[in-house]
Amino acid sequence: AHEQAAINLWTEGRYPQAIAEWRQAAVLDKMPDRVRLEDQGAEAFRSGGVAAYARLRLRAIATRKGISHEEDDFVPAEWHAYAGDWDQVLTELDRMVARHSRAALLIAANPAFAPLHRDPRYLRILMRIGIPLTPEQTMSQP
Repeated sequence: AHEQAAINLWTEGRYPQAIAEWRQAAVLDKMPDRVRLEDQGAEAFRSGGVAAYARLRLRAIATRKGISHEEDDFVPAEWHAYAGDWDQVLTELDRMVARHSRAALLIAANPAFAPLHRDPRYLRILMRIGIPLTPEQTMSQP
């Protein structure tokens, strides 16, 4: 429940509360590495905002230290988006699709990717997996 609450809070832009929920989930799951990650994440957020927290998450993914529920809240493409690494986002989205990741099904609806909604590379990824484009997106295709 805390994991889902955290995801919802994050999506709403309530970042400190989301981080606190992820920490509580780690406490309940008895995952001390994850608790430390969220403690570091809270500090990173305070000092550098969303991008700093996202970079911490990306380091955790790279080192596989302190992560859990990777398919749900440790999706690299999403955290690259929050860090503002748009080329890396598109690379990761391609990988997700190639792996047939279930997270790929949420690409079109994920608010982290909203800045890409008119990017031709992003639109090609959506079309590749059979997600219909909006009329506005279709018009922006070259």
